[in-house]
Amino acid sequence: EYRGPEPRRYSYEGLEARTQGRTFRLGPKVVFAAADATVEEWRRLFRVMYADGGWFARQESYGLFLAEDHLSNSENAREAKRLELVGDLLGHSKEEMRRLLDEQPAVRQTGQQLDLSL
Repeated sequence: EYRGPEPRRYSYEGLEARTQGRTFRLGPKVVFAAADATVEEWRRLFRVMYADGGWFARQESYGLFLAEDHLSNSENAREAKRLELVGDLLGHSKEEMRRLLDEQPAVRQTGQQLDLSL
């Protein structure tokens, strides 16, 4: 239970809140920020976005999907996209990509870290 300061002006910190029959005091603001996915995680994500994609994955082949500029622009995403564009999956249709994904095990995530900032 949070036992912080009493309520302050212009802040929710210290105020009491009630949910599901319980009363608790609000603490300091916490912002959850995720780190960028690894290059391998991005490569798998691009494949899943194409295979299972909705309106944004309307292209006939994976190569045409990757050619669009709507994908993430992080450093790891750019490198993953570059690797995918020189790979042998560019001509795959959505159905072919789904079959490929079903055959491949998911990328293992190791060393995950959640950075919290106040």
